[in-house]
Amino acid sequence: MSRPKYKTKGKGEPYAVAIHSENLFKYLATVYNNEKYVPKRYRFVVTDKILSECEEFCAELNTALAMSPKHKKTAKKQLKHFEKAQDHYHRLLSLIQLSTRITNLNNTKELAELMTKVETAFGYTKKNAYNKKRKLPSRKEYVIRAHERWVRGQIKRQWNELEKYRDSDGFVVLIKRANNSDDEKDKFTA
Repeated sequence: MSRPKYKTKGKGEPYAVAIHSENLFKYLATVYNNEKYVPKRYRFVVTDKILSECEEFCAELNTALAMSPKHKKTAKKQLKHFEKAQDHYHRLLSLIQLSTRITNLNNTKELAELMTKVETAFGYTKKNAYNKKRKLPSRKEYVIRAHERWVRGQIKRQWNELEKYRDSDGFVVLIKRANNSDDEKDKFTA
């Protein structure tokens, strides 16, 4: 049985787990929908539960990976999605273990390799998300920093819009100095 092999840069790569889970889903779909491996009377009962659990695992995983948290609150939501995905994965493992007596899989080595790849990549991804959450600011800090960035941008834009002149000393002057007479004080005109 051939399946596409994707190469990833490393175990800690965030989307490696998505690729491995997709490979696992394809493998399970081809094996459990085949009459050679699963008898017809069990195929629909067992296959539907296993594939639906695998789909839910992939969906929760993709939802968690699609999030890009900028503060702790969204990072916490991302970790909740990872927890749900882990629950679906554990249910999937138990269903596969229960179905091993029914199925006639000759080569369980490939399935075991896929499961370990998903498990290790998932562990690294979840650990990275947890470590990232610890470094992120709280919602209040994030809002304050965003406001400060906005204010700095406004000041910079207003500064760029103003006319700037250099006086005789070489300093930047925002408003031209009116030199009408020597007896009057320095006047600034707009």
